[in-house]
Amino acid sequence: MPKIKGTELVEKRNILNEIRQNNMTLQQLRFFSIYLSKINARDLSTRIVRFPLADFQKIMGLGKMNIQNFRNTVDSLLLNVIHIPNAIGGMDAFTLFTNCSLGKDENNKWFVEINANDKALPLMFDFKSHYFTYQLWNALQLKSANQIRMYEILKQYEHLGKREIAVLELRELLGIAPNEYQRWERFRTKVLDSCQKALAENTDICFTYEKGRSGTGGKWLSIVFHIKKNENY
Repeated sequence: MPKIKGTELVEKRNILNEIRQNNMTLQQLRFFSIYLSKINARDLSTRIVRFPLADFQKIMGLGKMNIQNFRNTVDSLLLNVIHIPNAIGGMDAFTLFTNCSLGKDENNKWFVEINANDKALPLMFDFKSHYFTYQLWNALQLKSANQIRMYEILKQYEHLGKREIAVLELRELLGIAPNEYQRWERFRTKVLDSCQKALAENTDICFTYEKGRSGTGGKWLSIVFHIKKNENY
């Protein structure tokens, strides 16, 4: 059970990255990135990943081991549902993971083992195109769910250097609830400017942004992001 170094490579399918986030926490997003960094996307047998219990506690912010907190954390992780558009214009809903085990290895060391849901396997394995990669440390350095999601949303388009996103779509991609940051200035300050600063300080990319399409009274309908390699980090 190797320790997490941060230099591991995360490979993520575009379709998985473009899922509208429901309510994944910072810890759950970190955990999923770490899971993706530990599997081999070309080898389905790596779908079961084992973590030393101490690593799992740290990733999920559990602190001192408490079995009830552990159960609640695992339940929340296993019950997180994603929604994928299907070929006929409908939707498929399923969880990313199907089961989690707490046990001891041959050296009497506690571990946590997690297995991907069969339904989710096509999103994680055997893809040959339409995916992007990043080193794990980028996700681990960030301090909020918004920051991790903004990083991944823009990292996917780093090779193009530009991405225009409708404001409503961006809110959905980030998992921001309709009642959060309803005023534009608050959204701009707490989300856009905050993420801009965090990515510039902690990741391998940085960005600037400007108004794209505008509506009545100059309302921002879309945002144009300019993405580039972070030479200053």
